[in-house]
Amino acid sequence: MVTRRGFLGALPLGALAARGLLGCAGAPAATVDGGTVTLRFADYPALANVGGGVVVTVGQPLAVVRTATDAAVALSGLCTHQSCPLTYPDGSRLLLCTCHGAQFDMGGGVTRGPATLPLAEYPATVGADAITITI
Repeated sequence: MVTRRGFLGALPLGALAARGLLGCAGAPAATVDGGTVTLRFADYPALANVGGGVVVTVGQPLAVVRTATDAAVALSGLCTHQSCPLTYPDGSRLLLCTCHGAQFDMGGGVTRGPATLPLAEYPATVGADAITITI
């Protein structure tokens, strides 16, 4: 399980890596300020719509899904089975493990193994032009 201290300790290096990697792909990096991550709709248009989601790296992968007009969830983007990356097929309301097929619901709960532990969840707030996550 990723601790808050471990997650925050990896943020500066992860933010630099994400900025470099995403910049190469033409995608923007998440804005990280202390313990807050901001994902602007202009940079992540999928998050402007209910059902849209992204997986970004800010120290650790973070899966963010817009679940309602005024709500979003932010979960660890790593499977609890063997720390493989998760993906979010838009509108599926499930996070999928890329290695062994585990599935997680929007509350982080396991809906299909081999994972047995839930994903870490982080508070997310939907604003007028962005989703803000506290880590």
